Amino acid sequence: QRAAEALRRCPFFASAESTRPGVIASLSQVAEFVACGAGQVLYREGDPQKSCYAIVSGSVGLHSQSDPSEDGEVKRSKSARLPAGQPRTGPERRYCLEQHSTYSNQSNFGELVLQLHIGAMFGEQALVDRSEPWRTTARCMQDTELLTLPADQCVALLEGVYRELMFFDAHLLAAAEWTKKVLRADLAKHPACYFHKETFDAGMRLLTEGLLTEPMLFLVASGTLEFQKTARPHKFPAWCVGLQPLANARSSPQFAPPGAAVRARVAAGDGQGQRRIACGTLAEGDAFCSLATLPIPGREPLSAATTSRCSIYVASEVGMRHIPDADLVAIKQAQAAELAQRMRRLESAMADADEHSSSSSPASAVGAADIRATSTAVDMRATSTAADIMRATSTAWPSLFGGMSSMGGLTSDGEARTPSSGAASPTAASRRS
Repeated sequence: QRAAEALRRCPFFASAESTRPGVIASLSQVAEFVACGAGQVLYREGDPQKSCYAIVSGSVGLHSQSDPSEDGEVKRSKSARLPAGQPRTGPERRYCLEQHSTYSNQSNFGELVLQLHIGAMFGEQALVDRSEPWRTTARCMQDTELLTLPADQCVALLEGVYRELMFFDAHLLAAAEWTKKVLRADLAKHPACYFHKETFDAGMRLLTEGLLTEPMLFLVASGTLEFQKTARPHKFPAWCVGLQPLANARSSPQFAPPGAAVRARVAAGDGQGQRRIACGTLAEGDAFCSLATLPIPGREPLSAATTSRCSIYVASEVGMRHIPDADLVAIKQAQAAELAQRMRRLESAMADADEHSSSSSPASAVGAADIRATSTAVDMRATSTAADIMRATSTAWPSLFGGMSSMGGLTSDGEARTPSSGAASPTAASRRS
């Protein structure tokens, strides 16, 4: 039980428990507490990897003798470290905790590159590639208690978690340091824990043009999507029913999902030869968001439809609030810039389509004006300062859908009605639209 409590206090293992419930209970069965005195070396740079460690009390310093050469290769300086497997014993030398080498008071460990404290985890590289030797020397800076986890027994439990967290770091803008911060206990929990993973069949819409959507951030884990725009928006049912006002509109964060009547009307419109203009595709590792995330109140300018079976990480407004402010601002700015590019491509494509059309329609002018208005708003958000974005988010998100209710929205039966407290999840609503 004490091991499980210590693991829960470590942000990395707390994150692992959020994504893989029960992992802490399994890890606590193989974890061992080890008390080390000040100066105790756990392992030395170049030693084979053996265990992962969590700091229960005290602190650990990571030293490195690696120096980058002019050609970019890493060259290790000579030190007093003895060859692994051939330790020399004597009163002046002691074994490292992992017993692959020895050290003495005169040993050269290199430069101190990082000091870790209570709650931090290190040795995580043993979870993904044990063929590589340790890249640093770990040494206790004071009397320290550690929780050791044999890597060979933890790989099956933690490798998937570690790779999933690193997926966010690699693909979501501003997330590059999230896992490092969690390992160092600088973040209480990895923001990836506040995304949930959903699977969508081909042909399903995550965003539907013309509908109001809650703040949502998406990260594609696998599969492909396409952004689309109907060439004649006034004939697309979603735009028409999206303009219906809600009766007795009141300020409420609840979202009224489109019901059977609306779904039938949208589906019927889809079957009437509505021509769509593609304006961008997304694949594994790409991110996108709803218009309200930026935040820009208004109807979605584009539909985001799956073109193959997809697995997608989704964060709601509540989940996004757990992303560090500076990182969330950077994500919003990047998403606004990408949406602005899509809108510019769309405006050009629609202009070309009208030029080659045999007949003109007032709908073309209406659609072009709508695109230009959205492009202007998105461009302004992409160039907004961090303070402006945070101010807009703090004022818009709490009342966004109360304001949208007066602008027009959807009810469960397709008619004007106040949102109910039992509204479905945003993604469920999007799938049903």
